Amino acid sequence: MPKRSSENLGTSKLNDLSFLRASEPRSKDTNNEADSEDEATGDFGMDWSSIGEELKRFGDDPLIADALRAGGAGNVRQYAKKVEADLRRVEKESIVQYVQESSSVLQLHVQMRSCDAILGSYESMLAGFERDLGKISVEIKGLNEKASGLSTLARNRAEA
Repeated sequence: MPKRSSENLGTSKLNDLSFLRASEPRSKDTNNEADSEDEATGDFGMDWSSIGEELKRFGDDPLIADALRAGGAGNVRQYAKKVEADLRRVEKESIVQYVQESSSVLQLHVQMRSCDAILGSYESMLAGFERDLGKISVEIKGLNEKASGLSTLARNRAEA
């Protein structure tokens, strides 16, 4: 199996992490007054009415507390960019590890199929033994009945 370069594998997916973002930043070249007003007030389409409630709810979470400490009031965007960069780095590392381990996973899969085939042959062999033992058991029962009958016949003759 030819090895693929980890750089070529999923490059478009590595560069497109928009699915990880809650919302895309708004373009600064728009002439929409509402957008510029939102940027000036820091609204960005968020419903800030429940922020106190959310902070109480998640304030004890170590990740949230760390983000608030590191981000502060003005650095939240920088912290978010750092987190996103970290996510990209970890994703790339995971893909590289996956590609590196893919041959091992393939070997394991082949070995499992081979073991499955061997176990299947053992299963059919044991089923054959079970049938043969069943036949032998029937023969033994038949011989025991004959022996019992002959024993009774011999005893009857001896008494007669």
